[in-house]
Amino acid sequence: MSTSNSNHGATINKEEIIPEESFPEWFKSKQQSLTNKDGSKISTEEIGLLIGLNYSTFRKFIYNQRTTKKRDFIIAVCAVMGCDRDDTNKALKLYGFPELDEYYRRDEIIWDLLVANPGTPVSVAQINEALDAGGYSPLDIHNHRNKEQTQDKPQVPFKLVRRHFQCTIEGIGRSSDTDSFLDLLYDVDCYYNMRTCFEYLSGGRRFELCIQHEEPHSDLSENIWQTGIRRRICPKRKKYIVYTYPTEEQESELYEYDRIDDTGAFRECFLEIEKKEREEKKRLCDTVNDTRNYGSRISAKVIDSELHIFCEMYNSDIPELSEYYLMDFCGGEYTLYVLNQSCFMQMDLSAEKYEQIYGKQPAFRLLHIRKTMDDAFCTKADLLNAPVLDRYSSEEEIEDSAYEARDIGTFETYGENAITKLRLKAYRKMKAEIDDMMRKLKNGTAHICSRELLGDAADNLIAAYFGLPDIENNEAGYSAAQFQDAFELGLRTVDENGAFLQKNGSLKINEVLSLQESEGAESYV
Repeated sequence: MSTSNSNHGATINKEEIIPEESFPEWFKSKQQSLTNKDGSKISTEEIGLLIGLNYSTFRKFIYNQRTTKKRDFIIAVCAVMGCDRDDTNKALKLYGFPELDEYYRRDEIIWDLLVANPGTPVSVAQINEALDAGGYSPLDIHNHRNKEQTQDKPQVPFKLVRRHFQCTIEGIGRSSDTDSFLDLLYDVDCYYNMRTCFEYLSGGRRFELCIQHEEPHSDLSENIWQTGIRRRICPKRKKYIVYTYPTEEQESELYEYDRIDDTGAFRECFLEIEKKEREEKKRLCDTVNDTRNYGSRISAKVIDSELHIFCEMYNSDIPELSEYYLMDFCGGEYTLYVLNQSCFMQMDLSAEKYEQIYGKQPAFRLLHIRKTMDDAFCTKADLLNAPVLDRYSSEEEIEDSAYEARDIGTFETYGENAITKLRLKAYRKMKAEIDDMMRKLKNGTAHICSRELLGDAADNLIAAYFGLPDIENNEAGYSAAQFQDAFELGLRTVDENGAFLQKNGSLKINEVLSLQESEGAESYV
């Protein structure tokens, strides 16, 4: 196989220019929709009194004759006007303050009050009571010094004027050769190169703040698989970059930081940029997390020291059911799961990587259980767990299920049970695909990890992958050939090598699969 450079990519760009509506314009528009109980319009003076400010002071803050440094002032105004979360965030942005942060507990308390009763005014006293119950200081509305009522979160007087998100999806050619390196195929961290920029105005100057991820090492001659393994060994470094545009009086300035805490007055802005980056990455990753976007997928992986080959497909015959079929082969046994959500990526990625990208794992777990004669006659309901709707370990078990009593629908004989026919169709098709993948893995035309595709750098990359200076001369107790075989299995640590070897007696993938096939044959005797 060629190891020439084929690391081509496609770039996604999203740009948003922030509307030029001013805060006074927003306030006036919002005020016009407010009325008292008698139907009369609510005046600016009345709104000011609701938050404890006289008309003169309140009006100056609202119409930018004076600028308040109190973010809580805007929050209080929005609350007493009955604004929801979105309106409040818009007002904060227009005035140059950070939006409400649902991950910051003090903001979350305010957030909950605003969304509890949409359109209903929330008084300053109500907010202060909730903040006090949560152990936080009350709203700090007035522009005066008070050491006992300092803000819990520093404020930044920047006005956001532009957002730009860019993601280059590298190695798009991998989708045309899916069997070459199964372990890297859907690990998007190896292929996504993201850059997120916000532009702000403050003090008459324009600032561009960017978060980008830089390679600690880069080689243009690398192929996509070499780059993917290297990025696992040495992840990209996050950089916080501040560029100040030039003016007639001042030259441009450029600063780079390795830590967000070193960005000073820009820290709150960078927190907002990080939040946007997480949202955009999740949107992209959610697409990869759903087999419905692929039709069907297949892969192989070592899970708990056992080699699994697994395949998932969406039930496109009756898409209204929103069902997925996942078949797993392990220990010589085929198990078909019927799921109400896609679980392919949960099996394909490590538990740590899945949670890092997608959050808490779904409740799905493998039910690889050695069948006994007793199992054939007992209900399997107690073995199922969400999102598993059904589980079958043979065609006979699917056929027998046609005569099971169901919670919904009428009893149907096997010949009339269309659902059972679909289960059989899926079982046979997916078993054939797994058997084909097994043959490819045994004869070397498919790979979990391919040493050959790493080219001349293979042994050096494998050594670094296992945290060793050299696979030829190491203190781990394994030969270079054993590390090469362990890499082909997708193992990642010396401890995983030992556990797998102890359980299976070999690190050679063809020997392990041959043993599993013989175990499967014995179980049917």
